[in-house]
Amino acid sequence: MSTQTKKSPDNTHKLNRRAICLRAPLALIILLTVFLAPQRSASTQALSQNPAAQDTPTQTEMINGHKAVAGQVIVRFNDADGPQLETFVKNAIEMVNASGNRNIAPDLNMYHISSNSMNTQALLNMMSKLPGVMYAVPNYIVETQLTPNDTRFGEMWGLNNTGQVVGGQTGIAGADISAVQAWDVSTGSNSIVVGVIDTGVDYNHPDLAANIWSAPSSFTVTVGGQTITCPAGSHGFNAVANTCNPLDDNNHGSHVSGTIGARGNNSSGVAGVNWTTSIMGLKFLSASGSGNTADAIECIQFAIQAKQIFGSAANVRIPPPATTTATTTPPLSSRPTTTRRTCCRSRRPTTATRNPPSPTSAPRPWTSERPGPPSSRLCAMEASPSSAEPRWPPRTSQARRRWCSPDVR
Repeated sequence: MSTQTKKSPDNTHKLNRRAICLRAPLALIILLTVFLAPQRSASTQALSQNPAAQDTPTQTEMINGHKAVAGQVIVRFNDADGPQLETFVKNAIEMVNASGNRNIAPDLNMYHISSNSMNTQALLNMMSKLPGVMYAVPNYIVETQLTPNDTRFGEMWGLNNTGQVVGGQTGIAGADISAVQAWDVSTGSNSIVVGVIDTGVDYNHPDLAANIWSAPSSFTVTVGGQTITCPAGSHGFNAVANTCNPLDDNNHGSHVSGTIGARGNNSSGVAGVNWTTSIMGLKFLSASGSGNTADAIECIQFAIQAKQIFGSAANVRIPPPATTTATTTPPLSSRPTTTRRTCCRSRRPTTATRNPPSPTSAPRPWTSERPGPPSSRLCAMEASPSSAEPRWPPRTSQARRRWCSPDVR
C-alpha cells in the first residue's frame, strides 16, 4: 500500500514566494551581464592595441644580449617647437607604419612606438636615420632576476650552483662563476666575434646556429702561402683541409663553443656564458682530436685577415704583438765600481753568509765570499745605496729569485 503526502496550501504558498525571491536577483545578474559585455569587449580590444599595457609580452627579441619587446622601440626626438615636433613624430609614424604610439615623456619628447610589420632591429635601423630623431632604443624587458629558461640550465652548476644534485653528486651552494649576477649587467652581444680554435664548430646545432659568425660577403685570404677565397655566409676556416668550412667532426669544439655562447633563454638545451655572441669556427684539430701548432697559427692568421677585411663585422679581439727587448748581463770588467756582486738565493749558498743587519737599515742581500766564476754563484748586480741607479735585485729573497738571469742558471 502506497502512501502519498499531500501538500498543504500553506506549503505551496511558501514555495511560490521563494521562487519569486530567487527570480529577481537572477534577472538582475542577466541584465548586468548584457550591459557590461560590450564595455568589457571594448576595453579588451583597447588593451590588445596597446602592447605596453599587457603584463607579460607574448613575443620578445634578443637585442645585444638583452630581451626586448618585439616590434617596439622608445624614440626621443630633438628639441623643437610644437609644429616641427609634430612633423617629426608624424613622419616617423608613417615611415614605420606604426600600429601604435604614445608620448611617455612629454618634457623629453620621448615616444613609445610599436609596429606589427617590423621587428625591433628593423625599427631601430629605420628610426635612427629619420630626421629629428635624437636616438631610438629597444623597449627592454626588466625582471627581478635574469635566469634563463633553458631546459638543462639546472645542470649547469658551474654557472649557478644552488647545491643541486648533478650526476649523483650534491653541489656546494655558491661554488660557481656568479653568472646569474653577471647577466643582470650583460648577456653578451653579437657585435663581439669569438674565434674558437679547436675541432671546428657545429654551426647547424639548434643551440649554436643563432650565435655563429657568417661572412657578410665573399673575401680572399692568404694563409700558409695559399690564396683561399671564402664565399659569403661561410663561418670560419679549416686549416686541416685548407677550406672555409670549419664544420666540427669531433664535437669538442662544439662543446667549447656551447660553453662560450650557446643561445640563452630560448627554452632549449643549455645556456652559454654569453647568451648572444658571434662564434667564428677555426678548425686545426682533426676528427681524432689531434693537430699541430702550424695549423693553429694559420687559424689565427685567418682571423686577423678577416678582421682587416671586414672591420667591425669580424670584430675579433686580437691583442697587438708583444714587444721584447733583448737584455744581456754585462761582463765583470764593465760593471760600474759602485756595484757589488750579490747571489740569488735559489740555491743553498754553501759558503755564503749574510751580513748582519744594521739596527737602522734594512737587511742587506746575500753576498758571496767563495771564489769562482759568476755562473757558479748565480750572481746578479745590485747598485750601491750611493748610486743613482735603481737597486736590483729587490731586497726580499723571493724577489731575488725572480731577478736571477736565465743565462746563468
